[in-house]
Amino acid sequence: MRALYGDRGTEAAYETLSGRAIELIWELLTTDRGTRKRPDLEAIREHQEALRAIEAQLQRCQEQTALIHAGERMPLPAKRVSQQPPSGASQDELLRMVHRQNEDSAESQDQLHLRLDRAETVLRELHRLSTADQILREKRDSLVLELAELVYDESRWELIPDSEPAGAERLQLSLRALLAGEDELPPRPALEEPAAVRDWLTFPEFSWAVEHGSRSTTPRWAEGRSLPREAHRRPWDADAIPIDDSLGRGYRRIWVPGVRETFWPTEGARQRVAALLRRWPEKQGWSRGSEPGRRCLEDLVLPEPFAAQRAERSSK
Repeated sequence: MRALYGDRGTEAAYETLSGRAIELIWELLTTDRGTRKRPDLEAIREHQEALRAIEAQLQRCQEQTALIHAGERMPLPAKRVSQQPPSGASQDELLRMVHRQNEDSAESQDQLHLRLDRAETVLRELHRLSTADQILREKRDSLVLELAELVYDESRWELIPDSEPAGAERLQLSLRALLAGEDELPPRPALEEPAAVRDWLTFPEFSWAVEHGSRSTTPRWAEGRSLPREAHRRPWDADAIPIDDSLGRGYRRIWVPGVRETFWPTEGARQRVAALLRRWPEKQGWSRGSEPGRRCLEDLVLPEPFAAQRAERSSK
């Protein structure tokens, strides 16, 4: 802007300066010039996790190879010493000696076959481990190069939104520390989970969530049969079952808040239930594509005291 000779107060100078300003503003508007940038943290995390996984596989290959090398050798057969028949040996003695030598030769041959078979097995396994090690090292080298570009190549950096605070672009990363797993990246921003769209589960969903080995367990419990002996392990009592059967036997629904809180076997089961409640059933007869079907939108018809409890929860 300042590279002008002569008086800046002339029309020609105004036109020159205006053209340069317009060109610069257009470049700022249409390109990423002047924007704040930083290394793509999500891509770096993904490559770092892949690198850790490959290094773990390399470690297993090395451990398996070391175990093979440390294995005991198959013992060698005893050395056979040829014996000459004694002078004056009878015909029977000569036949016995020949028969014994034939047996010894057959036994040595059997042991030789065993050793060759074991050697071939060991060589094949070592070759497999060597090939896997070579492939994994090539993948590791490729990931290291990718990480180096993500850290140092600004053309692969991410743009920082204007809503980010000042200084968000000031991020110091060390490739050596990333490769060694010493550099802790900033945590991922917490994502807001979508709200639940229903408060009930189908029988197959309930069985999957609690990891039943048999599909008949939930139907038996729905009839109050075969419930666990300990009360805290029961999903409900035999005389109070939070199930709606107004849509027919094949479309029964379990009201989740009516399930005993102590029943859920693990935290993983709770998480699976929460994930199911955030979407409609995908099985045929419930939904049409991504849209809930008629059965999904039908209100639950529950026995008491669950009907009153559900009405009270809905009123809050």
